Amino acid sequence: MITDRTKPLFRHLAVAAFVAVVLFGLMRWLPGTTALLVATVLGCLFGMGVERHG
Repeated sequence: MITDRTKPLFRHLAVAAFVAVVLFGLMRWLPGTTALLVATVLGCLFGMGVERHG
C-alpha cells in the first residue's frame, strides 16, 4: 500500500477496511482460515469494483 503510488491511499485503505469488516463478520459463522480466504476473495472483488468505478 505504501509503495504503490499509482492509486490514492484512501482507495487502499477502503479495500483494507472492507476486508477487515467482512472478516470480522465471517468469523462468527466460519472457521478462521475459511473466513480469511472468503474475505480475501471478496476484498479482491471489491477492489476490482472500486477500480472500475473510480
